[in-house]
Order: sequence, then structure tokens, then C-alpha cells
Amino acid sequence: MLLIGVFLFTAHYLRYQQDVILEKDGYQLIRVDKSQTISPHKEPIVFVIETESDQKEIYKFGGFENGDFGTFNYYYSKPDSIHADNNFYFIEGFKNNLLFQKKLKDLSFEERYDIVNSGKNFEARQLIQHNLEPGVFGYIDTMPLIFLAIGFFIFLIMKVVDLMGFVLLKIFKKNRTKIIFQRVLILFLIFLLTNVRLTPWFPSSKAVLLLRNAIVIIPIFVVYQWLKNNYFNKKEFWKNQLLSFMMIFIGGNILLGFGNKIGYLIDEKTFEKITIKPFFCTYDSLAIGGLMAFAIGLILNNYTNRLHQKGKEYDAQ
Repeated sequence: MLLIGVFLFTAHYLRYQQDVILEKDGYQLIRVDKSQTISPHKEPIVFVIETESDQKEIYKFGGFENGDFGTFNYYYSKPDSIHADNNFYFIEGFKNNLLFQKKLKDLSFEERYDIVNSGKNFEARQLIQHNLEPGVFGYIDTMPLIFLAIGFFIFLIMKVVDLMGFVLLKIFKKNRTKIIFQRVLILFLIFLLTNVRLTPWFPSSKAVLLLRNAIVIIPIFVVYQWLKNNYFNKKEFWKNQLLSFMMIFIGGNILLGFGNKIGYLIDEKTFEKITIKPFFCTYDSLAIGGLMAFAIGLILNNYTNRLHQKGKEYDAQ
């Protein structure tokens, strides 16, 4: 539990260690790269492109309109006179003081990719809205503590799975039935997460996601089953749970990094236009949080099973 707390606190702290490079008129801006501009979050972004003819073009992503997270619009401005300092365009753009000549609507990924890579120089800034509210309470709505709740939800799913396995064992009266049931669940989980598409790169092919998920899930399952059958009965309960947590979280992260590297290299050769985002801006951090939530759910499940076992031993006495 202490390790879980340390991880959640560290993740929360690092999530908001933004390098604010410009503060002016109440605005706090950070530098973002091309990938974050092509596939932005809800925070406004202004970016400046210097063309081959030494002209400057200003674009603004003002956030998602009407809650439609699948629609990307850019506002476009080409100033008559060129200002030497791009910070002028960033601040004035966020203030809506620039004259935007047109609105580029419903841009596809390929269109956004071409715009961002169209000039010889590129520079972008994002408005950090959450930093305008000081203190920890300004971050509550996006804290990694959400993974505790997800872990409890996974625990409930595990109890349902245990019940289904118990019923199947009672019906067919063969341990092989439970083993087959577990294998089917693992395959189902791999295919389910393939559709969720938690990857740091975009676009991503479904076959590559299937491979990446298999690289992460199958070794964890095999090693956990081996530990459970050959090691856990010989050691104290808390040691078993600590080992499970370390194996799932640390081992899972190593496998995730390895699988992501392989997956990206494959898709990089498949797609002509592809982007990869920094860690805290990607679904990669959500995947790591998912590993944490799964480890929490497993610990809760094992603990309740332990209590049930102790209860039966007490009743027998």
C-alpha cells in the first residue's frame, strides 16, 4: 500500500511539473512539440510556422467545440507585418487579438500533419489553464488517484470471474475446465484492450496493437501462475502480494516499453505520416496507470480470498 501511495503521489507531482517558459498578463505558457499540436488536448495551442519565403503563418487550436473531441479546427492568420518575437503572436493569439482570416474546419490527421510540417521553422505554445488555480486543489479533477477507483472496479470484476470459475468447476468437475476458462479470458482481454488503443503513437494498426498487448499480458500471466503454483504457498501472504505487485507493475512497465518500441517501429514502416507524443501527453501513461489499477485489484482480490480461507479454517476448528 505504501508503494502504491508513493507511485500515485510521484505521478501526480510529475504530471504538473510543466516548464512554464513565458508568463505575461496572467497567461502561463509551455512549449509543445509537433505531435502535441497535430493531436492536441483540450487546452488552447498557438503555433507559428515560418515558410520557405520567410513569411510567418499563425495557427490557433482553441479547444474542442461543443464537446466534440473528434473534430479538430484551426484558426489561420497571416500577418501583414512580421514581428520578430514569436512571443508576441502567442500572447496575442491566446487573447484573441490577432486577426484570423479563416477557420480550417474538420481537419483530418493527414491535413493537420501537413500543416504543422509545411514550413522550415515551427514553434508552438500551450496555455496551462490548471496552473492559474494555485495549490493541489487546482489539480483534483485530473489526479492519478482515479486509478484507486479503477483498481476497486477491477477487483469487483475479478470476484465475478472467480464466481464463474467456481460454477464451471462445479458443473464439469475437472480442473482443466478452469484452466481453459482462464486462457479464454486472457485472449478476450488482449482483444478488448486492442480496441481501446492505448498507444503513444498515431496512427496505429490493430495487428500491431494485438502483438503489443500479447507481449505485455501473456508473460505476466504465465509468470504469475508459475509463482502462484510453485512459490506462494511457501511464503508469507504479504511477501506474496509484494512480489505480485512488483512483478505486475515493474515487469509490466518493462514489457510495455519493449512492446511499444516494437509496435512503433512496425507502424513507422506501414504509415507514411505518423506521430509519437511525449510520455505524459499520451495514452502510454494511462496504460501504466492501468497496470497499477490491475495490481491493486489483484491484491484486493487475493486479500478477500485469504480472509475467506481463514474464515473456513476458523469454522472448521
